[in-house]
Amino acid sequence: LRGRRLGPQVYPLYFGCALSGAGVDALVDGVRRLLPPAPAPEERLRGRVFAMERGTAYVRSYGGRLHARQRVTVYRQLPDGRISTFRGQVSGLQVVGDPAASDLAGGRIGRIGGLTGIRIGDQVGSPDGLGSTAHFARPGLEAVVRPKHAGDGPALHAALLNLADEDPLIQTRVGA
Repeated sequence: LRGRRLGPQVYPLYFGCALSGAGVDALVDGVRRLLPPAPAPEERLRGRVFAMERGTAYVRSYGGRLHARQRVTVYRQLPDGRISTFRGQVSGLQVVGDPAASDLAGGRIGRIGGLTGIRIGDQVGSPDGLGSTAHFARPGLEAVVRPKHAGDGPALHAALLNLADEDPLIQTRVGA
């Protein structure tokens, strides 16, 4: 090992439950504290959805200001490279680490509600940088899910597709 450069030796580990939301605040705080700081805030509104929790989107803001009841455009890159858009109104906003803040400024993380259909990877305000997505390695494990009752197959598949809409890392297919 002498003369070899070793990578990081300590990795943060967080525990929680997506269903109840337990541990989410600690995870978001860890993301805010441990990841490199964002570049200087941009002038116009731009934020990326990086997590979902029961209809609430966690957004990292790169610029501009976002506040409750603001109407915004949401941008999504489709698998074929095209960009789709929809408009919505933010019904609620909470800035992580600053509950008294009334708006989400560049460089901050916030929880926003009211944007029906929003999912991980979508951008709020501007499509700039939308094509620069993080690369995730293919999962090493795959799960087969079968309905308990034979007639529930379509409903199970629809539920899995709903999960995949919120998290693009979940992929579904109908097997034999």
